[in-house]
Amino acid sequence: MGRPSLDTDRTEVAPRAHLRLTVLYAPTWEGGQASAAYSSLCTHGARMVRSLLDAGLDVIYRPHPLTGVRVPEFGEADAELRQLVEAAGGLVSADRSIPQDFAEADLILCDISAIANEWLPTGKPLIITNPSDPHTRDAATALLDTVPRLAESDSGRTGAIAREEIEHDALREQRLELVEYYLGDIAPGRSLERFLAACRRLSSKRDELWERLQSNDAQPPGNLT
Repeated sequence: MGRPSLDTDRTEVAPRAHLRLTVLYAPTWEGGQASAAYSSLCTHGARMVRSLLDAGLDVIYRPHPLTGVRVPEFGEADAELRQLVEAAGGLVSADRSIPQDFAEADLILCDISAIANEWLPTGKPLIITNPSDPHTRDAATALLDTVPRLAESDSGRTGAIAREEIEHDALREQRLELVEYYLGDIAPGRSLERFLAACRRLSSKRDELWERLQSNDAQPPGNLT
């Protein structure tokens, strides 16, 4: 049906002012229920970021705005990770646009969330974490079956894995196929055009249904005698 943000969120961003490879870490929040507890923040977060830094990679940490609203532990982990990233000279992206973060990163490290699909059109590699909570349900999707997954037990190897993905990117062609699979034609204007066309079709069906309902209400009741 189209993804309007592919067009409405298109912005011109300034060129990167640094030369080091950069990873965008964008974990999701704790989730509204146990089956959707996909966040790696408390389980993987600090070790992954330390591994990235030890591998000589820059880190942009983009916290989810709902982090900690339901489980205080996540708010505490967020505060600690912000300190870690800032102390190492990284960037905490709390008020920047997603396109800006995407433009400055060479790879995204994220959880099972919509931001992975948002990233796909960049053409750059991504790693998605494996949730540690035993109550989560990991859907069998084309994206999750294609990209590298990172378990909590492998957090200490994140830097090496990220470098391998950035420098060799063996899965690039498969990811490009996923762009078409999930998003269709992403040429400027096409996604918004499809979305608006779908809205018009739904509006037309709504109007037709309303007219039929009004017509039925206007009919005199049948002979009850």
